[in-house]
Amino acid sequence: MTLSEKEIRHIAHLARLQLTDKEIKQYRTELGGILRYVDQLQALSLKKKIFGTVNIKNTSERLDQVMPWDQAEVEVALRQAPDQKNHQIKVKRILE
Repeated sequence: MTLSEKEIRHIAHLARLQLTDKEIKQYRTELGGILRYVDQLQALSLKKKIFGTVNIKNTSERLDQVMPWDQAEVEVALRQAPDQKNHQIKVKRILE
């Protein structure tokens, strides 16, 4: 499948992109290649074939490192907050 220059300009307009004529030509070629590849994937018959699966239990868990706060930094942050109570920053309710 090949996109026309008009279609590329329309897509760029929808994406609010201002493209030069050179970029239009470049993206026309690149998007055309992507669409041809999608066509190839759609032509595959996957009804009887089962591809490899992923076992999510063997994935490593993300372990965030908890960094202790410097009390002086906490005090500075609290002083800069517009409102605070019980050593916590108060914010406006976003849900009713």
